[in-house]
Amino acid sequence: MNEVSTKIDQVTKLGIAAYMKQNGFKKKGRGWQKETPNGWLLVHIKASNYNTVELVQFAVSLGIYNTEIESIAQRHFYKENQVPRASGSTLFCQLNHLGDDRFDWDEILPDTDLHKIANEIVEQMISDGMPWLLENDNVASISSKINQELIGRGAIAAAIVSGDREEARRRFRKTIECRPHSADATKKWAIAQELDLF
Repeated sequence: MNEVSTKIDQVTKLGIAAYMKQNGFKKKGRGWQKETPNGWLLVHIKASNYNTVELVQFAVSLGIYNTEIESIAQRHFYKENQVPRASGSTLFCQLNHLGDDRFDWDEILPDTDLHKIANEIVEQMISDGMPWLLENDNVASISSKINQELIGRGAIAAAIVSGDREEARRRFRKTIECRPHSADATKKWAIAQELDLF
């Protein structure tokens, strides 16, 4: 294991690993997963591809995978019985930026106190991360949280499952507008969902 990986893993072991286990999450690689009646709650630590010994960057990502929405969306990111990753979730964000699409890195410098940064991540999970996961583990919250500009089958399916077919049509039209190359496939899929397109 190289020095970069060791630093990230040390931060993990010093804080978030125990916290996730206490909350019923199972560890897999640098991530944790918990099955719910609606799908999966997911937490993952992503390392930058450009890390050096002098500057180690990582981010804590949260994801909610809703089985019903993904079943309708038919995106097929995962094989049957395969646990999804946070980045392929129905609803996804970074712990540092809950509720928006911004992304930036946490940093470990040579003089960084690993205990301090580990504790800060746990505190952020307690105050913001875990409440966000638990409060949004339902169709209505997922559909309302999806950014108004988000396009594609997942966004359309979330609106269909929540019962807002007008919003589903709006998202469909936005998808066709932004992705004309896949318009025929999207239309065929929407018709199969009995979505009145216009």
